[in-house]
Order: sequence, then C-alpha cells, then structure tokens
Amino acid sequence: EDLLPDTDPEAVARELALDGVAEARELDRLRRDFAFRNHPDRVRPEWRDLAVTRMQLANRLIDDAKARIAAAVIRR
Repeated sequence: EDLLPDTDPEAVARELALDGVAEARELDRLRRDFAFRNHPDRVRPEWRDLAVTRMQLANRLIDDAKARIAAAVIRR
C-alpha cells in the first residue's frame, strides 16, 4: 500500500537531507532529485495537490539554504 506523501516541512527537510550541505551546486542536485521523485506531473493524480505543496516546501527550504550559504560567503 502506498503512503500519502508527507507535507510536514520538517519531514520534507529530512527527506531532502539538507544538514551539512555547504555548496549551492549540491543543493541544486538535491532539488533536481527531489523534483524527479515528487513533481506533480510524476505522481498519482489524487496526490497532485500534495505534490505541489511538497515541491513548494522543498524549493523554499533549498532557497533558504542557498541564501544561508551565500550569506556565509559574504561574511568571510
């Protein structure tokens, strides 16, 4: 039985495994990998709304991580 995709931001963050990622290039790879598995066009029709939410969360989390990396570089 398939489980409904989790839309909890902390669960999406764990799934992305952002901890310890220190390069924007690696974040771009994580975004592509997540989108490959979770894009609304690739999931069951009844899960599309959840997939949209998951993609929005993942993109926001990755964008936030990229901003932190950029800010750390600027502070150096």
